[in-house]
Parts: sequence; C-alpha cells; structure tokens
Amino acid sequence: MDTHEAAGCAEGASRRSVLAAGALGAGALGMGALGIGALGGCAANDAGPAPAAGAAVGGHAPGDAPGRGRVLGPADAIPVGGGQVFVAEQVVVTRPAADTYHAFTAVCTHAGCLVANVSNGTINCACHGSSFDATTGGVVNPPAPAPLREVTVTVTDGQLVLA
Repeated sequence: MDTHEAAGCAEGASRRSVLAAGALGAGALGMGALGIGALGGCAANDAGPAPAAGAAVGGHAPGDAPGRGRVLGPADAIPVGGGQVFVAEQVVVTRPAADTYHAFTAVCTHAGCLVANVSNGTINCACHGSSFDATTGGVVNPPAPAPLREVTVTVTDGQLVLA
C-alpha cells in the first residue's frame, strides 16, 4: 500500500505512478507536465487532490472564503452539536447551540486537504488525522500546526450567508 492510500485517500497518484511518470518526463519539464495535483494529498467529499500547503485553492488563497454574500443554505439544516462542510465554498459551519453558529475555512492547515466532517465537538481532517475544536477552530489533534481561520457567516431570513 502506498502512502497516499495509507493516509485514507481513495483516489490519486500512487508513488509508483508518480515515479513512472517522472521517469518519462525530462527533469522539471516532466514534473510540470504532471501538474501539482499529482503530488498533493486528498480532499474530503470527492473534491479531488488537494493543493500543496500554501497554494491557491480554487483561485483563492488558502483560508479565503470564496463566494462572500453567497447563501449556503437553511440555518436549521446544521444540526445542533454538529456541523457541515461546504466543499464548493471551502467553509465548515458548526452549531454548538441552537442559536450559535461558527464558521471556519475548511482547508486543513497541515497539508491543504479539505476537512471531512464535524463530530463529537471537533472538525476532522481525514488525510492525516488532524482535528480542530468546533467552537474555536483551535488544533485539538496534530499534525495541523495552526488553527482554522474563522470565517464570518450570518443568519438572514433563516439562511446561512457568507459575510
């Protein structure tokens, strides 16, 4: 089993396929033809390979919340004590109490994977096991080196809206 599979990633380039493709290319030119996605980790919810840490995600810098002003959906769809990952917006919204919502970038600070889910008071990244506090975004379980950045959401007419 390669390291990509061992990290819990179902799809993506294996070490063997990256080495074989690199051998076919000529040095940096061969690596450029592969694209950075072939070397990255995995992202949750079938979002494809994650970018390298510090790389732009979906045309936005990591931690930026694309779609400001965008309606995410009904506020009541987020379960009390749980949360939801919005893959397209790269945002995770948690709801620790009936009238309290918190939102954070969904891009893990370790390797740039999108977090997978919210459970038992933590936001969880499936790539390498990092978890974050669902109320503060602080690191609960490394290897993530930094907390998730807070993103502002509002409830307007019963809808969650990125501010």
